[in-house]
Amino acid sequence: IGIRGGPMMDENVQLGLGVDWIHKGENISSVTTSTVGPGGVPIDVKQDIARASVNMFPILGFVQVSLPGSAAIVPYVGAGGGYQVLVLSGDNFATGESFEGTFSGWGWQVWGGAALPLSGRTRLTGEVYLNRAELGRDANDSNTGVKVHETVNGDGMGMRFGLAWGF
Repeated sequence: IGIRGGPMMDENVQLGLGVDWIHKGENISSVTTSTVGPGGVPIDVKQDIARASVNMFPILGFVQVSLPGSAAIVPYVGAGGGYQVLVLSGDNFATGESFEGTFSGWGWQVWGGAALPLSGRTRLTGEVYLNRAELGRDANDSNTGVKVHETVNGDGMGMRFGLAWGF
């Protein structure tokens, strides 16, 4: 989920600020028993082994350029750079261990997409993006107590779909 906004420098170039929320969750479980219920419906009993959650917040200044003209579909490209924050948490139910950490650093994104004009200055948009960032934090090693610098690779690709409008 995200929002980008800013002034149009002309009808094809926009400068602005964008904020995204990127979420990924994962659960690991194992089947402990399987039975067949009424009507032959399979029933699996699962035990959760581990759970992890990643929430990432890129905050980027950007420039976006679209092709001129009044085509039925308007292609565009954009690039942005700025600060990114990643909140990582996880639980290992087998060992009882938990992890929570907030990592941050500088990163960038590039994207390309197409806009379908609806009416006036309103458009449906769809785009693919590439995110690059190495995010870090200072922490104490739980085994030795020594101060360490931990990093997380924030690289990834994704797709966004939305609605764009101008004022």
